[in-house]
Amino acid sequence: MKKLLSLTAISALALTTVANAQYVEKNPTEVEILTIEQIQTLPEDTKITTKGKISKKLNDEKYQLTNGTQNIIIEIDDEIWNGQKVTADDMIIITGEVDKDMFKDATIDVETIEIIAPMSK
Repeated sequence: MKKLLSLTAISALALTTVANAQYVEKNPTEVEILTIEQIQTLPEDTKITTKGKISKKLNDEKYQLTNGTQNIIIEIDDEIWNGQKVTADDMIIITGEVDKDMFKDATIDVETIEIIAPMSK
């Protein structure tokens, strides 16, 4: 009887593991692209991914990112560029963290930047 219970428990565990593995294969995790409006509501240090184009350089490491209707300030350290040259026509995806200073709109401290396509004019 103990062997039967043990085999049943092992079988149930194996089936659960296989079912979970199949679920992961059929439903891979995708990164959610947030809008600038959504980002403005998030708390400090929240990890985000968004896309847009750089519409203006503000100073050495600060830029304005636009998604066509909204803007947000992003900070890109020199090493993050990784040799990429981004123009105003390039659509980019960035990942980073929300940075909030008291009484100011959220900004993004960029961790990665990827050019995905030139924007159509």
